[in-house]
Amino acid sequence: MRHPPSFRIIRSSAHARSAVWDALWDLEIHSRVIPFTTVTLVPTEVGHESGLREGSRFDARTHLGPLTIDDVMRVDRWDRRRRLES
Repeated sequence: MRHPPSFRIIRSSAHARSAVWDALWDLEIHSRVIPFTTVTLVPTEVGHESGLREGSRFDARTHLGPLTIDDVMRVDRWDRRRRLES
Protein backbone atom coordinates (compact mmCIF):
# COMPACT_ATOMS: atom_id res chain seq x y z
CA MET A 1 0.00 0.00 0.00
CA ARG A 2 1.36 3.41 -0.99
CA HIS A 3 1.41 6.14 1.60
CA PRO A 4 0.63 9.73 0.60
CA PRO A 5 3.62 12.05 0.33
CA SER A 6 4.55 13.93 3.47
CA PHE A 7 7.00 16.59 4.53
CA ARG A 8 8.42 18.03 7.72
CA ILE A 9 9.34 21.63 8.42
CA ILE A 10 11.54 22.51 11.39
CA ARG A 11 12.04 26.18 12.27
CA SER A 12 13.30 28.06 15.32
CA SER A 13 11.60 31.20 16.62
CA ALA A 14 11.99 33.68 19.45
CA HIS A 15 8.18 33.76 19.81
CA ALA A 16 6.21 31.65 22.26
CA ARG A 17 5.28 28.24 20.87
CA SER A 18 1.56 28.85 21.46
CA ALA A 19 1.63 32.15 19.54
CA VAL A 20 3.43 30.56 16.58
CA TRP A 21 1.07 27.56 16.51
CA ASP A 22 -2.02 29.79 16.63
CA ALA A 23 -0.73 31.98 13.79
CA LEU A 24 0.30 28.97 11.70
CA TRP A 25 -3.20 27.48 11.75
CA ASP A 26 -5.16 30.74 11.47
CA LEU A 27 -6.81 30.35 8.06
CA GLU A 28 -7.49 34.10 7.75
CA ILE A 29 -3.73 34.76 8.01
CA HIS A 30 -3.10 32.22 5.23
CA SER A 31 -5.64 34.03 3.04
CA ARG A 32 -3.84 37.34 3.60
CA VAL A 33 -0.33 36.08 2.78
CA ILE A 34 -0.83 33.47 0.02
CA PRO A 35 -1.16 35.31 -3.33
CA PHE A 36 -4.44 34.82 -5.22
CA THR A 37 -5.66 32.31 -2.61
CA THR A 38 -8.45 32.20 -0.04
CA VAL A 39 -8.34 29.52 2.65
CA THR A 40 -11.61 28.55 4.33
CA LEU A 41 -12.84 25.89 6.70
CA VAL A 42 -15.17 23.40 5.01
CA PRO A 43 -18.29 22.70 7.10
CA THR A 44 -18.53 18.97 7.81
CA GLU A 45 -20.92 16.62 9.48
CA VAL A 46 -18.45 16.50 12.37
CA GLY A 47 -19.33 20.11 13.23
CA HIS A 48 -15.85 21.67 13.29
CA GLU A 49 -16.89 25.06 11.96
CA SER A 50 -15.24 26.79 14.94
CA GLY A 51 -11.67 25.88 14.03
CA LEU A 52 -9.19 23.27 12.90
CA ARG A 53 -8.98 19.96 14.71
CA GLU A 54 -8.81 16.29 13.86
CA GLY A 55 -11.32 15.54 11.11
CA SER A 56 -11.60 19.16 9.94
CA ARG A 57 -11.40 19.98 6.25
CA PHE A 58 -10.20 23.21 4.71
CA ASP A 59 -10.02 24.51 1.17
CA ALA A 60 -7.29 26.66 -0.37
CA ARG A 61 -8.96 28.17 -3.47
CA THR A 62 -6.57 29.88 -5.87
CA HIS A 63 -7.82 32.21 -8.64
CA LEU A 64 -5.45 33.09 -11.44
CA GLY A 65 -7.35 34.78 -14.26
CA PRO A 66 -10.04 32.37 -15.48
CA LEU A 67 -8.33 29.43 -13.75
CA THR A 68 -9.56 28.31 -10.32
CA ILE A 69 -7.87 25.54 -8.35
CA ASP A 70 -9.33 24.03 -5.17
CA ASP A 71 -6.97 22.23 -2.84
CA VAL A 72 -9.18 20.58 -0.21
CA MET A 73 -7.26 19.17 2.74
CA ARG A 74 -8.27 17.15 5.79
CA VAL A 75 -6.61 17.15 9.19
CA ASP A 76 -5.86 13.49 9.88
CA ARG A 77 -4.05 13.89 13.17
CA TRP A 78 -3.98 16.89 15.52
CA ASP A 79 -1.96 17.09 18.72
CA ARG A 80 -2.55 20.69 19.83
CA ARG A 81 0.70 22.67 20.13
CA ARG A 82 2.85 19.75 18.98
CA ARG A 83 1.85 18.07 15.73
CA LEU A 84 -0.55 18.19 12.81
CA GLU A 85 -0.80 15.75 9.94
CA SER A 86 -2.84 16.63 6.90
